[in-house]
Amino acid sequence: MKLTWYYYAPLTGFLSTHSLGLGQIDDCLEIDLGVYLVVHGGNVSRVNTNSGFPFLTPASYLTGLSVNRIWYDDLTDELYLASGNVLNVYDYSSVTLKGTYNHINTIQEVLFWYNK
Repeated sequence: MKLTWYYYAPLTGFLSTHSLGLGQIDDCLEIDLGVYLVVHGGNVSRVNTNSGFPFLTPASYLTGLSVNRIWYDDLTDELYLASGNVLNVYDYSSVTLKGTYNHINTIQEVLFWYNK
């Protein structure tokens, strides 16, 4: 099944659709202006919408991890990937695994709190 990406371009006011061809999308986040990480089928792909429409073919970012949720901490440049009760932490820029955390329950959410 192909899901459709709905893209609203605020500069032009147009709503466009585009099939990414990734299948079932489990989660998605904007990592940078117009750059998205999309979780699909346990893998993570990178989609850059800055190249105009239609977008370039999604590029593989991480594969074979059974990922179903994703979060990004822009202050530490860390990417958090959940698979059931396992949370893997990656350095986003180098795509290096920094650590793994096992919880007794399924991980539903990751929140970042900072002191000011």
